Amino acid sequence: MALPLIPCCRVAVIDRRRPPLHPADPRPHGRTPQPPPPRDSRAPRQRLAHNGWVSDRSPHTVQVRVIPRARKDEVGGERAGRLVVRTTAAPVDGQANAAVCALLAAHFGVGKRQVRVIGGERSRDKTVRIDR
Repeated sequence: MALPLIPCCRVAVIDRRRPPLHPADPRPHGRTPQPPPPRDSRAPRQRLAHNGWVSDRSPHTVQVRVIPRARKDEVGGERAGRLVVRTTAAPVDGQANAAVCALLAAHFGVGKRQVRVIGGERSRDKTVRIDR
């Protein structure tokens, strides 16, 4: 005759995973997505000279964060207080530096020879000098 099993202690199983959501629930992980704040169309767009990337001294120095091998060439955005420049050029033999200088020259409306890298030639964080 088999003896009945008597539990000697209680074991609590805690499931720390998120509870499963109902398939019809549109909220990801139970949070309601927040839309971006509306932009006032009458508000003027800020210029680069007023954002702090460009110094007040002449010649101007610009703090730049370079993203090489990007999908497209563009200037814009901010990361860690630096102007973000994306370039399709590879960081080999100064190709990315030359592309950054050309992009910044076109962006600020100066000649290519008036823009040069004065700090961080082998780094993504660069200091660029613009002579006007």
